[in-house]
Amino acid sequence: MSLVSEQFQTFANEVDETSELYKNLSLKVAQDQEILALAERTRGGQPRPNLLFGAVHYLLLGGKPNPLSRYYPSITMEPESAEYAFPAFRKFVLTHEGEILKICAHPRGRDFATPRRATRSDERGAAIRLPLSRDCDHLSSLR
Repeated sequence: MSLVSEQFQTFANEVDETSELYKNLSLKVAQDQEILALAERTRGGQPRPNLLFGAVHYLLLGGKPNPLSRYYPSITMEPESAEYAFPAFRKFVLTHEGEILKICAHPRGRDFATPRRATRSDERGAAIRLPLSRDCDHLSSLR
């Protein structure tokens, strides 16, 4: 198992009780060689799961219409089961690979990868970290 795969396994354990979506995505990413290869190309300084998931979430919040949005409690009030999210996630990541890598390479990428100020609870009571729009304003030039 590669170091990046282990990072996604560890992340799945860390969010086990707080985010069914990220837990399921992390476990699947840990086994997907194409997504792992993309994650390996992100810059250091932040855990790769945070960078990848943060970049995807940023793109979805920025208006990238995609079926993947149906699984995010921060985007829809009635998310679909996280158990079925990976195919849409994989397709989104591979389709937007260049944008994701560009966001992850940005010197302030850490600002969206670890949103700190806004949280709410989803219907299951899990805390969901939401980036504030002003936190992402500096990244608008990346689109």
